[in-house]
Amino acid sequence: LIVELKMAAAIEEQLNALEGDQERNVKELAALQMRILNATLMLNDYELEQSASNKLNHESLSVKELLDTLPSPSQDAKSDRRDKYKFTSRTPAMLHEQNLESFAKRLDQLRITEHSRPRFSHAVDESSELAVRQPMTRNRQSRDRPVTKASVPLTKGHGWLEGGRIIPDQPEKLELYMELKEKLESKDNALIKAAITEIRKSLSVEQNPPNSEAIQAGLVPLLAEFLHHEDHVIVFEACWALTNVASGTNEHTQALIATGVVPVFIQLLSHKSENVFEQAGWALGNIAGDGPAPRDMLLSLGIMQHLVEVMNQRHASLGTSALRNTAWLVSNLVRGKDPRPALHHMQTALPMMVQMLYQDDAEVLTDVCWSLSYICDGPSEQIQAVVEHGCAPRLVELVMHDSHVVANPALRALGNIVTGDDIQTQLVLDAGFLAVCG
Repeated sequence: LIVELKMAAAIEEQLNALEGDQERNVKELAALQMRILNATLMLNDYELEQSASNKLNHESLSVKELLDTLPSPSQDAKSDRRDKYKFTSRTPAMLHEQNLESFAKRLDQLRITEHSRPRFSHAVDESSELAVRQPMTRNRQSRDRPVTKASVPLTKGHGWLEGGRIIPDQPEKLELYMELKEKLESKDNALIKAAITEIRKSLSVEQNPPNSEAIQAGLVPLLAEFLHHEDHVIVFEACWALTNVASGTNEHTQALIATGVVPVFIQLLSHKSENVFEQAGWALGNIAGDGPAPRDMLLSLGIMQHLVEVMNQRHASLGTSALRNTAWLVSNLVRGKDPRPALHHMQTALPMMVQMLYQDDAEVLTDVCWSLSYICDGPSEQIQAVVEHGCAPRLVELVMHDSHVVANPALRALGNIVTGDDIQTQLVLDAGFLAVCG
């Protein structure tokens, strides 16, 4: 933040000395304001972030005055970054010729690195100095209890790998699952329901869930078969148990995919039970969150088009929990840059995302805004797809949202839009961004 503000202070001083094209100066100042607000997002200390933003927006301070009010960074931080982001002086004429894209590219140097999509925990890109915002997969316990998504090979404590095989390390769970497997193979629905529920509960623990034991016992393909059951409670419980398998390590997720269950999950998005719809979306979100390859597999199976069709029919009747889950699933499907999802999948999702962008729930808005920021963090044609759907005015409104978890991704999305061409940048200004910035 200090480095960015020093750069901004020098630019501000030169802009104040410019004469002539006042309209151009206003655009340059708008870009400067966007950079400063984006810079405040990099702070881990939310109170300091708010203090900086409030001083800038409401106390009519110049950038230099704001810089003087903030604490100095640690020596370690300065030694690591000062040469890379050193500001090079430019003459007013040089500055006058720069367009907004050059400002945004400078900001990109300081941006948080995106690696893979999380929800409650996330493996950080080791090449980045900064943490990624949130995790990509989640174990179904309660919504407020996170479970970390591992991104490394299995280690003891979660089962481990030997010769390419998953080796369980909780023998008592393996023994239990072998007993429950016999009940699953019975014809008694009551016995089946009780067994599946017990399996689901055992997989819903926060610490060291016995996913490897469930796989080794052969439960995954059996549970997958029950996704076709006529009793929606059995379908729901089986789906929940498999969701938690998908929230484990990459190997656990691959073992689930290998059963051929993914197309069944996609079809369950059309299930008449909202609970089943939500749970299937949760499982698919965990699979998509495992990386670009499973994400692209889901997209190739037509998940986005199917989800859009389902939402067109059910959007008005869905509860908040289901909407939250859908917004999170979509964000996992459009996330990633190595490689990016195909543009036509993003375009398919945008009308649905715009609809959810006008929800009142903060969690829905947060994931939709992050989704839009992911799409805009790419080539100009991706940015164009977003602006053509009229998202900029609503994003400007959400920058002023009461919750910073909504305002931050809305601002990030706008920051990515202004990295586009001058016309795309002007759309953000026309949407009232300057008025929001005060």
